Amino acid sequence: YTSFGVGFSTSALFSEHSPFFVDTGVNLIYTKSKEEDHGFKTTFTMISSTIPLNVGYIIAIPNTKVAFCPFVGLSGKFHYYGKFKTKYNGESESYNVFDESDMGKDNKYNDMQLAWQAGLKFCLRETNTASVRVSYGEDLTELAKKLKMKQFTLAIGCYF
Repeated sequence: YTSFGVGFSTSALFSEHSPFFVDTGVNLIYTKSKEEDHGFKTTFTMISSTIPLNVGYIIAIPNTKVAFCPFVGLSGKFHYYGKFKTKYNGESESYNVFDESDMGKDNKYNDMQLAWQAGLKFCLRETNTASVRVSYGEDLTELAKKLKMKQFTLAIGCYF
């Protein structure tokens, strides 16, 4: 699955002279996947949002304006739209993955989940103009029966 997201985040120090920070925000994510096997085409599309809550530590690199900040946290994941579309021999069908009548009771996707993430954020200190964040995370709760997602994220940010 490939995803693209747009989001907003904010960070705050625990206290004025503390290197510990908390950060949160909201991200809107568009996910799409296409597969083809022996003339059978499947497309999966999903629109979700995540609300992360992270705790981290600022480590300033001496004699530079750069700091790196390891962090760990939890995210609430909220899914608004999910559809499988299949096409075979010119005929197509669509399935709403959150609808029990389309997917069945045991295969219906959950519209809310909990996930964890850990990562590293690099930022320019003093000017607070840009950051790069790399993180990895996994679902703690299932998206569907026996289905949990893992995600690698590369985020580029600018400060307003």
